[in-house]
Amino acid sequence: MRETVTKTIAANLFRGIEAVGGHLDICESGLLFRPHGVNFQTQEEFISYEHVLQVQPCMTWGFIPNGLKVVTQQTSYHFVVWRRKHIAAAIMTQLQKFKENL
Repeated sequence: MRETVTKTIAANLFRGIEAVGGHLDICESGLLFRPHGVNFQTQEEFISYEHVLQVQPCMTWGFIPNGLKVVTQQTSYHFVVWRRKHIAAAIMTQLQKFKENL
């Protein structure tokens, strides 16, 4: 099934100590992180909205205000993005639409 992408954002996803560069797609049923090909870790990551508990701004390395944390039932994902409050609001809007259609 092909996902409809509502917004694409340049982002880094922390995987261990590596901040993997790529793009974060806000889709109809979840978030899809697509790494650039030059990273060591090149696998895509899909986060279904059915598992998302929380989306919130956070600090990167404890003091840089450019982090976005997505909390699921199993784990947390930490992204580095610009305009994190705007992006969190866009994700929450799509999450709400998804949950209304369940």
